[in-house]
Amino acid sequence: MADKHDTPSNADWRSPISFTSWIPLHPTPQLTCIETLQEQIEASLSQFNNEITGFCEKMEIVHSCRIVVTPPIEQEGYDLGLLINLVHDNTEIAVVEQLSKVLVAPLGRFLQTQTEKGLRTLIYHHRLFHKTFFIANIHRSVKEIKQEQRLYRFLQNELDLKRQKGALEQDNFEHIRLSLRKKVIASAEDLPKESSPDLTIDTKKRRRRDLFRTFLNPQIVGLSEDIEETIQRIEGPKRELVKGLFFFYKIIGYLFSIPFGLTVRLTELFEKDMDTGPPPEKRLDQIEASEDVYPKNSVTLVFPVKHSRVRRFIMNVILSQAEKGCRHFWTVGKLVQINTLHYARIFLTSSRKTMIFMSDYDGGLDRYLDDFLGVGQRAVVAISSSVHGCPPTKLFKPANISDFRGRWRLLIRRHQYLDAFWYSAYPDLEVDQIMNHHLIREGLFAKTLSQQELETWLRKF
Repeated sequence: MADKHDTPSNADWRSPISFTSWIPLHPTPQLTCIETLQEQIEASLSQFNNEITGFCEKMEIVHSCRIVVTPPIEQEGYDLGLLINLVHDNTEIAVVEQLSKVLVAPLGRFLQTQTEKGLRTLIYHHRLFHKTFFIANIHRSVKEIKQEQRLYRFLQNELDLKRQKGALEQDNFEHIRLSLRKKVIASAEDLPKESSPDLTIDTKKRRRRDLFRTFLNPQIVGLSEDIEETIQRIEGPKRELVKGLFFFYKIIGYLFSIPFGLTVRLTELFEKDMDTGPPPEKRLDQIEASEDVYPKNSVTLVFPVKHSRVRRFIMNVILSQAEKGCRHFWTVGKLVQINTLHYARIFLTSSRKTMIFMSDYDGGLDRYLDDFLGVGQRAVVAISSSVHGCPPTKLFKPANISDFRGRWRLLIRRHQYLDAFWYSAYPDLEVDQIMNHHLIREGLFAKTLSQQELETWLRKF
């Protein structure tokens, strides 16, 4: 079973990788309350916090790890659930095998297994495959991200010394770059000694095949704005050729997308507005008290999908399109226009009755939610519109934006659940910083840079 999961496909050419398991919990009657069980599991995990954190750090391939207690979901047959997610660089066999060793002690009694093999079997048996997975820094490993951070600090110190001596203004920029590169290569520190390796031939082939398959579905024109923005990044005369081809492709695509749009609008007109109200005050206080403690944070949401086969179909289509956007068009550190997300993953259960959303992001949740209803509204409202309790929409836009904002934020709070454990490999780094560090590395080891490129490169410090 594990070998099957590790087989690469054309749709899985990116890294890092997300692995998720959603294991049903069937607790004793005195622990059926989610708050009580949450406390019990948190207490057990806290006793082993050093071991779990140590495992993540020692492996040096784990970007993020979280464990969340989820609520009873009748339509899924879950009394309660335990959600385990890893974002990692390597093959999942090695990661899950090692993870089972450190989790069996704190979680075994809740999952009714006391062996590593038993826990590993449970994890694989209840694996949940993502419907959408966004990666801000595609193909950046934990090791590379940390090395590039050290490189940034090393170069910054060297430049500060030059500034103090007044040498920065007297020297030419290319000489500065080459002298810095020489010092980096000679340094005994664990720094990158060359530009990042290119993608393998196999990865490039799988990416091209995946892109071709993406455009076989004409409904991809729903991402026209993002596709056109990606085309603008193409250099040379090839850009105009691709732009012209896409213009004719859009005409064909609209023939398929218009019926879908009519289906959406008719569904919106005839469904009832179901306001599920705010979350319990006690739980809301608990959630708010735990937030914004660190520069980077996480959020986990578990939503019921609207009770309609049409809505489940719409949700599935939207998430499929969002995944195509994540793989090929939202690849420069932004999900639509939101630039604070490191990783975001959305899951639909096999019944399509439940949607799970997990994200690692920079800053506080209030700003995050503002981004969702601001620059990210085009994607977020489309996905939210099929969630039970979502305020009315009109072709994936808020029917009444002022009413929508307040109710939508309460909807998020109602379905938000705290992490019993969360680990981030680089909690002090924001998305923009990781991207900046990578560009510094690429500039340092570039064969040549124009004067303008040199000036731009030096301004990154």
